[in-house]
Amino acid sequence: MTSRLDLLLKDELQYELSGRGVMTFTSKSTVEDLRKLVRLHKNVPFEAKNLSGKISIKNELELLQTKISDLEQCIKELNLPICIIDVKP
Repeated sequence: MTSRLDLLLKDELQYELSGRGVMTFTSKSTVEDLRKLVRLHKNVPFEAKNLSGKISIKNELELLQTKISDLEQCIKELNLPICIIDVKP
């Protein structure tokens, strides 16, 4: 994983671990615990098939819409121009 691990949020770390077939975390795992697990399993390939039955497309779309809204708000606070991104189910 070459992205900046320290920037990932808890749900994103859980997604990365699930995609690698690593399910040794719980809802009580901290972000630091999850980062350690991702680092430990960084050489395990991410495979979409590992997510089968573990995620809901509807929930993922809702989560993405929330993240996009949050990012748009941050951009507005910085007074930068934004482009409208429409995520439809």
